[in-house]
Amino acid sequence: MIKLGIVMDPISSIKIKKDTSFAMLLEAQRRGWEIHYMEMNDLYLNQGEARAHTRLLSVEENPEKWFEFGQEQDIALGSLDTILMRKDPHSIPNLSMLPIFLNVLKIWGL
Repeated sequence: MIKLGIVMDPISSIKIKKDTSFAMLLEAQRRGWEIHYMEMNDLYLNQGEARAHTRLLSVEENPEKWFEFGQEQDIALGSLDTILMRKDPHSIPNLSMLPIFLNVLKIWGL
């Protein structure tokens, strides 16, 4: 099973009819992928290892209840098959740290 990580704005505030991240999540779920949801403040480095606090996520096209969180996990980002960074760079707090973090991911082969 493919393990997909997604870093995005709070899923509770998206507009599911227009949000392309939501469309990607629906397709990933349709394919049977395991979806790990993260926000920027869930990402961290521990002794040079890129890690995150994630929540397993399921989604559906229901305007009343379009997502549900499952188990919370603390994982090494290297355990994911791919990571989607779906944040607008202008909305990222402490943007100066993002290139350093992304460089660590590159070193780890992500």
